[in-house]
Amino acid sequence: MKSILVVDDEPMIPALVGAALKADGYELLSAEDAANGLAILKQRSIDLLIADAESPADEGFGLIATARRLHPEMKIIVMAQVKSPETAIEALRHHVCELLFKPFSVAELRDTVHSALSAPELKDNIEIISAKPEWLTLKIPCHLGAMQPLYRVITNLDLTLDMELRESVGIAFRELLQNAIEHGCKCETGQFVEVSYIRLQRAIVCHIKDSGKGFKMDELSHAAISNPADEPYSHLNKRAEIGMRPGGFGLMLAQQMVDELVYNEVHNEVMFVKYL
Repeated sequence: MKSILVVDDEPMIPALVGAALKADGYELLSAEDAANGLAILKQRSIDLLIADAESPADEGFGLIATARRLHPEMKIIVMAQVKSPETAIEALRHHVCELLFKPFSVAELRDTVHSALSAPELKDNIEIISAKPEWLTLKIPCHLGAMQPLYRVITNLDLTLDMELRESVGIAFRELLQNAIEHGCKCETGQFVEVSYIRLQRAIVCHIKDSGKGFKMDELSHAAISNPADEPYSHLNKRAEIGMRPGGFGLMLAQQMVDELVYNEVHNEVMFVKYL
């Protein structure tokens, strides 16, 4: 049975979480402040911590930092009332795997909890090189566990933009980053992908660089982008032949989400632009 600890100074939040997740068979614990939450964490291990980022005196992220030292493998969800790029970046800095903004629905809560608990364990930490919302630069371990928290951050960096545009950028970023991790670095431990998100006055620019040897476009018979117009799914047969998982739509999807997409000569660096 998975255990979940909810820490929030609003009594209704632990009650809401408990009611929403009761039928899912989790062991649910709650604490009204960071001190009580920390006391529980010192006594036992917890699979998932759900903590309010806006507790008084920075208790939210202070608790998360201490909890991470006590239980490095524990999954963490941060709750926040106000959507802000600073909260998203701070969550990334503390290796949080999911963000949950209040008010949230029962369905959203359950989906977020499931996503957090099922996310692959991230062995190496994401390194933040530049933490400005208009210029975010990261060094990301080549592990698929980095995908979801980064998607959350990218889609919450500029809340002046409409959600559809932010999701377009987030989807393109996620698909290209997954290619870099899975195919460029081969998910190898100790390898990293460098990414930058730059917000210009009239555009968003993202740059992704992996440590792999690159690829050739004419060798992507396993990708949907190589399919002839009259056979839009022919790459699936190729993937089955060589034992690859179903998929292969990432690059084509990314191209559809942004305005410009260009690779370097060896194709281990990619940059895309979304005009505003």
